[in-house]
Amino acid sequence: MRLIIITGMGGAGVSTVAGWTAARCGAGGRRVRLLDASGGPPLPNASIPPVRVVPHAELARWPAIEAWLADLAGERDATALTAALAASSVADLLSLLAIARALSDDGGACVIVDAPPVAAAHRMLTLPALAARLGPLPRRAGGGRVARALARQLVDAPLPSSAALDELADWHQRLAALAAVLADPETSAVRVVLRGGPQATRSARELLAPLVLSGLPLDTIYSAFDEEDAGAPEEQLCEALHPLLVSPWPLGTASDPAQPGRSLPPLQLQHTGSATRLLLPLPLQSRAALTLRQQGSRIVISAGGATREVGLPDTVAGQQCTGATYDGATLTLAFEPAPVASS
Repeated sequence: MRLIIITGMGGAGVSTVAGWTAARCGAGGRRVRLLDASGGPPLPNASIPPVRVVPHAELARWPAIEAWLADLAGERDATALTAALAASSVADLLSLLAIARALSDDGGACVIVDAPPVAAAHRMLTLPALAARLGPLPRRAGGGRVARALARQLVDAPLPSSAALDELADWHQRLAALAAVLADPETSAVRVVLRGGPQATRSARELLAPLVLSGLPLDTIYSAFDEEDAGAPEEQLCEALHPLLVSPWPLGTASDPAQPGRSLPPLQLQHTGSATRLLLPLPLQSRAALTLRQQGSRIVISAGGATREVGLPDTVAGQQCTGATYDGATLTLAFEPAPVASS
């Protein structure tokens, strides 16, 4: 199983790269599925026809949830309900469920996703990890119809039926499984297509910083620089993104896009006496925008609306974070043993 998600700047050729990736993977004898979740016009003349991801069509597979959402939206008309869903994160969840279904229907296939632009793709791809952190959902509500009617009066909103709760629990299970796939760079990859121009490096930083901070398996940047854009902007971009793999577009026919690129290295620990330093590769961030807080055995890192939770290794889980530095590429956290309370 391999999941490759292609996103990027609007107009940079994301759909073209997705179609090329699918064709090259298929040429190697692999089973390939190309999903179009971009929301844009279909890719013409693709050698592997893309399957359009349609949120309201996916919702029809979950009739109890569909009925509940119609109650919540106050819409019984299918067109009006579709419009209401498009303006919410429910549409993102439904797209993710379609991706998860494509993976489970054929576990040995290489699934290529032509995703929406970077900001929308980042919002969508962080939802599975949020679902996984919620823990398992109950499959049945208790209390019967009287308690349900009373609760509806209290919250002034229709509550899900027992059947809808069962379907919501299935949603959670599938999203949690997808979160595990996205957390493993051996099974998934997020790849970004950038276009050249005078503002290329700054735009790359702004677009890619949330993806990097979120810990998604970003392993390849396709830089679609024209001849007049080549030179300094591309060199600056490569330097800023190091050690990620920056590949010029178009790619050579010898490339095998199913193979993992160069992902960011894992956490590193450095011990000096009783003190420990934790080094987290984190390029492209703004030092002024980074905020940190320790929650038990986890460090929560936030910047620009993106958040990442980093589980601390056992060797420092019981220690206190006493300081942090950021050099533009690596976040370094210092830990000391917690002081022993005097008796």
